[in-house]
Amino acid sequence: MLGSVWTYDPPLQQSGMTLIRLNPLGRLTQFVAVPPQVEKPADAAPSSSDWAPLFSAAGLDSAKWQAVRPSWTPPVYSDARAAWTGSPVVRPGDPDADRGRSLPG
Repeated sequence: MLGSVWTYDPPLQQSGMTLIRLNPLGRLTQFVAVPPQVEKPADAAPSSSDWAPLFSAAGLDSAKWQAVRPSWTPPVYSDARAAWTGSPVVRPGDPDADRGRSLPG
């Protein structure tokens, strides 16, 4: 379809392109960013990554997740990988409604 954008159309192949997926609650479920194709010389050693903003965007408490060795290969190059184990907690008591009818939540 001319003029439409789909998940992988255009393909993620240019520096700076990103893919962001959100669930129906607006929480981050996937983030992919294509890194620069050419690295500039760094003045300092790379610092460790701050994953807290991604946990926050996903609506997760990072303190409830344990770091584990990554087993999945990312779809694009990265200079650092990380993985965690845990389970998202759905808060009971936050019901939704539509036109006066309760919705499963």
